[in-house]
Amino acid sequence: MLQALPYFLLTLTCLMTKVSAAAVTDTFTDEEKSDIHQFVNEVMHCANIPGLALGVIRGSATYADGLGHGELTQGLAVSSNTIFNLGSTAKALVPYVMADVLHRTKTDVSLEPIQD
Repeated sequence: MLQALPYFLLTLTCLMTKVSAAAVTDTFTDEEKSDIHQFVNEVMHCANIPGLALGVIRGSATYADGLGHGELTQGLAVSSNTIFNLGSTAKALVPYVMADVLHRTKTDVSLEPIQD
């Protein structure tokens, strides 16, 4: 799964770029949903990703769906409510998200050295 993380982040970036370039409305059209599914399925196939939960936000419009299979041994399909075991991938993702939030909110994070 860790090997697929760069592909997933690339997919996410490309998908966000494609969707955000569309005219902003409060819903996603069936054509946009179809384009999203086609694009994500192609990347999943190339990166050998068996399944993922997808969430797209554009303005006040949201779209969530599941693609592929989340539990390969039982063949369970992914839904927008599927809970995944992230394992160690969160170790790289959490600091990035925290740094992004701190940067966007312009929060001062001056730290004092820790002393015993």
